[in-house]
Amino acid sequence: MNQSEYMAEMFALAAEFSAKMSVLMAKMSQQSMADREPPKLEQGGQRYMTSRAAAKYLGLSEAKLSLWRTKGNGPPYSRIDDSPAGQARYRQSDLDKFMEPKTK
Repeated sequence: MNQSEYMAEMFALAAEFSAKMSVLMAKMSQQSMADREPPKLEQGGQRYMTSRAAAKYLGLSEAKLSLWRTKGNGPPYSRIDDSPAGQARYRQSDLDKFMEPKTK
C-alpha cells in the first residue's frame, strides 16, 4: 500500500467515524431533551410525576426520595397498583406543599 492509498483509507475511516459520532450525538441530545422536562401524567386535573421526575423537581437524588418513601417521612405518593413493587407517583401539588415549610 503506497502513501496515497494509506491516506485515502484513513480519510474514509475518519469520515465513517464522524458520521457514527453525529448519529450518537443526535441520540444523546434527544435523550437529554427528554430529561429536561419531567414526564407528567394527568388524571382528574392533577399532575402526577414518576419518582425520577419528582426527585428532579425537588432537586434530590432518586435514591434519597426512595429512602424517604420507605421510612415514611417523604412527600405523599400513590402506587400504580396495590403491590409494594408498584410504581410510585407523586402529585405536583403534594410536592409543592411538602417543600413549603422547608423554604425560607
